[in-house]
Amino acid sequence: MLDSIPFSEYDLTVINQGGWEEILHAPFKNLNKKLQHFIITNHNYNEQAVLSFQDQRLLRSWLDKARMNFGATSKNI
Repeated sequence: MLDSIPFSEYDLTVINQGGWEEILHAPFKNLNKKLQHFIITNHNYNEQAVLSFQDQRLLRSWLDKARMNFGATSKNI
């Protein structure tokens, strides 16, 4: 489904995820490699969540490449 979206035609893409870790799962997991410019928003936070080293690296790659990162609370940030 995501392959049908012409992301290269957009100046900016907004990734509005509910949970802060949803971009780590299919179908979004590698989407950041296709996006030129994007912003990430999220609003849920799970204090008990534990990320594997691989997921930490993936999340860092998303956050580092994003133009901006927004969270609903300081815990998200």
